[in-house]
Amino acid sequence: MGLPMALLAIGGGLSFKEVSNNKLPLAIACCFKVILAPLITLLLLKHQFPAADKVAVGTCVLLMATPVAVASYVIATGAHIKEEAASAVVVWTTAVSIVTIPAWLYVLI
Repeated sequence: MGLPMALLAIGGGLSFKEVSNNKLPLAIACCFKVILAPLITLLLLKHQFPAADKVAVGTCVLLMATPVAVASYVIATGAHIKEEAASAVVVWTTAVSIVTIPAWLYVLI
């Protein structure tokens, strides 16, 4: 029951004004989370563990490519720190990951 309530809170906390005022930080956070973090993971694993199993490498890369967790919004709200920004990052990384996760699968296969 906690996850649906958190998702409703995120929807209620999403402010389009916050998104329009902070486009660059939001874009940087989204790009890092769904593009750069998996790329860095892939490169590090290929360099440090060249004999690693492809399934293990793929699993690590795909886990890094997942969107920002809903729990980050809950924590930001509890600490009263940038709740709107946390909500926006969760929503946008989830939306962008609809494209990036299949792209990472294509790269890995």
